[in-house]
Amino acid sequence: FQKKEWKEEFKNMKEKAYKLELEALSKKGIRFITEKYVPDKIKNKEFLP
Repeated sequence: FQKKEWKEEFKNMKEKAYKLELEALSKKGIRFITEKYVPDKIKNKEFLP
């Protein structure tokens, strides 16, 4: 976890006490996150290295 993107994400998590991206999605429900959001992120390779 030495890459800049990971360090910034961990800093945000520590400061805010939650994962910002998933917190914003939580109102859409767990089904949306597990059946649509995460698979799309993986398919499109839109995740931290």
